[in-house]
Amino acid sequence: MSRVRSPVSRRRRTYLRLLAEWTRRDVAERFGTRPTRLVWAVLQPALAVAAYALIFGVIFAQTGGDLPYLSYLVAGVVVYRAVTGALGSVTCIADRHDLLTKVAVPVEMIPMSRTLANAVDTVIVAIGLLVVAVVQGVTISVTVVMLPVVLLVVTVFVVAVSILVSTLQVFLPGLQFVTSFLGLALFFASPISYQPDQLPEGLRWLNVVNPISVYVEAVRDVALRSAWPRPLFYLQAALAVVFLVGSIAYLRSLRGRIVDLG
Repeated sequence: MSRVRSPVSRRRRTYLRLLAEWTRRDVAERFGTRPTRLVWAVLQPALAVAAYALIFGVIFAQTGGDLPYLSYLVAGVVVYRAVTGALGSVTCIADRHDLLTKVAVPVEMIPMSRTLANAVDTVIVAIGLLVVAVVQGVTISVTVVMLPVVLLVVTVFVVAVSILVSTLQVFLPGLQFVTSFLGLALFFASPISYQPDQLPEGLRWLNVVNPISVYVEAVRDVALRSAWPRPLFYLQAALAVVFLVGSIAYLRSLRGRIVDLG
């Protein structure tokens, strides 16, 4: 005897299929299927890392402490590019405003699909991290199995960021120009190119409250230091879930006003 699915269950399955389709389209739009675009998808983060390594590793003589500096730097870039990808999708709701009047779907699916598409970039850089680490002689241990978990938490966080900033941008046109400066500020406020203890003592509390700092150190711990994530990571993971739920609730509460703006 077959089980009859409830209307709610069927609707959820429809939403998930639609989210998967939108994500697939966003991936195709960003990375394409042509070899040149696929090569650029790999080359772009590599060039960014090379520029960071030259500036901070050579010119400013930064070190990774107990880790080779290039591996140390790439681990930070894994998280940083995920965050800047979310900030870069700030106009996604405004760009797809017409969908809200044509399709009865949860509005948060729009920034979700864009951010999930950006996750391809995160995976590419994470794979590059492991390759660089092996080349530099870093021992990859069993703790690396936690790397997908860390990246999942990072994805939850950046989805929440994308939902929040894209919601605010609808009511604050021009916010995308502010988020570009915010991304730059976050780079220097987080231990991506420098060690956490290089912050002035009065500012080291940022390493605790800044989720980017915690995620970056978690990537380094599990992928490079053969260590399990620290307790602070699990706290920030819980806060990321709360942040996501709150961002979705905030966006849903404003759906009517967003539609009316059209």
